[in-house]
Amino acid sequence: MIVLKKIGIIADSTCDLPVEIIQKYDIGIVPVNVIFNDEEVRQQYINLTTDEFYSRLIAGERVTSGVPPPKVFKDVIDKHLKKYDEVIFLTLSSKLSGVNQTANLVINQFNYKNVFVIDTLSGTIETGLVALIAARELANGKTREEIIKYLETAIIPNVHLISYAATLKYLRRGGRISRLRHLMGTVLNIKPIFHIEKGEIVSPGKVMLWQNIDTTFKKLLAKMAGKQVYETVFIAHSGNPDKCKELIEYLKSLPNAPKEILMAEVGPAVGVHVGPDTFGFVWVGEYSDDWFKNL
Repeated sequence: MIVLKKIGIIADSTCDLPVEIIQKYDIGIVPVNVIFNDEEVRQQYINLTTDEFYSRLIAGERVTSGVPPPKVFKDVIDKHLKKYDEVIFLTLSSKLSGVNQTANLVINQFNYKNVFVIDTLSGTIETGLVALIAARELANGKTREEIIKYLETAIIPNVHLISYAATLKYLRRGGRISRLRHLMGTVLNIKPIFHIEKGEIVSPGKVMLWQNIDTTFKKLLAKMAGKQVYETVFIAHSGNPDKCKELIEYLKSLPNAPKEILMAEVGPAVGVHVGPDTFGFVWVGEYSDDWFKNL
């Protein structure tokens, strides 16, 4: 008789998954630290809501983020292993944070033979979509080996995020852009469009005037529609759910729109770098830099 092992999923809090999805699939969360004024440490999903975070950020408090200590990783892993025989641990890109490195350190130091760390080479709700797909594959009875192979060969190489920021100052503050780029953006009122490529944040060479950004974003949604190979996509926002809902309705109205369009909110661990009024969409499927021509 073959006894199937129970498998659990862990992700770090930068995945920005809605709480109801985390609860439905019992996804363990390693909370990334959010530090206010270099003193007060709060944690997404634990004791810091997105509303409080953006309110304090906009009010001018100095906010940074940081990888939690190894003990936090170990506590979450141990808690999950009380319910599951094996765990798949999905982290944001190792090129964007030390979370993946710390997770591997903990696994090796405490000799966890039944915990498998996967670098999603992605960030924010892009990581969340990978985690959601893994959880659904588990619910469909797939084995740990089947899920990891599926993620590494079919999902992670083809998951994409396109986003724009309403202001460059938070990216500048977090060291994500040069001071010169920040000053140019402030003076010219231009907004960069970003894509995550092979685990790194890149710009396809496109910046837009603020008054044109909504039209541009919708054009990019239209280019994506029909290119998805997985019928669930996310549209994410940072502190502006009404506008996000409008974008979701627009995408739904397009030919070949994805069958399931979910909304997510960019949480504190990522929001500290992008600021409020940032929007992005995530899908698994085709992508081309040519999309940015003649927008």
